[in-house]
Amino acid sequence: MSRMAVPAGISPTDWEGFVSGGARLLEEWGAQLAALDWTAADLFALHRERPMDRYDHAGLVRFLGKKGVRAVTTMSATLATKSGSTQTFHRRTPMNTDWVLMWELGDGDR
Repeated sequence: MSRMAVPAGISPTDWEGFVSGGARLLEEWGAQLAALDWTAADLFALHRERPMDRYDHAGLVRFLGKKGVRAVTTMSATLATKSGSTQTFHRRTPMNTDWVLMWELGDGDR
């Protein structure tokens, strides 16, 4: 992802956040996520046509931003903000072809 062009519909700032957040997530939690059967789609999915608008078609990385992961279970991840509050991401497996992996989005030249 770090070597590809920023996909259409995503700002360069958001894309950099996805790249760095995804790398950080895999480094810190990758083994545990794999053991809990989280898939690439559970982590890196976005909506094919409206990647930043459709929260219901997004994997965990879409919601990381500057948040850190505090815990993961089979069905959720607890995210911690800088202020110390928490948010829960509920895992939802892609159900149709509107979901694509971040690296499958078209580039910004469309």
